[in-house]
Amino acid sequence: MFHRPARAIDAGVTTTKESLIMFRLAAILFSMTSTTLAGIAVIAVLTMGYDTWMPIVVAAAVGFVLSIPATWWLAKQITAKIV
Repeated sequence: MFHRPARAIDAGVTTTKESLIMFRLAAILFSMTSTTLAGIAVIAVLTMGYDTWMPIVVAAAVGFVLSIPATWWLAKQITAKIV
């Protein structure tokens, strides 16, 4: 007789199953995304001629931090096509 309205799904709110799938996928993708972006940043810094330890560490840290939203976006895009 009573049923739950579909407003939460229509508004783009993910269910717990979708959130779990997206989190597990993001955890797997993070290891690849973080090393890739950190490596790109380190290579860019070395190419610009900064060869001391401080710019290299800062570039790796920036790449690592930028990989968090990139991974979340990537997992969301993949999950949207799967689920």
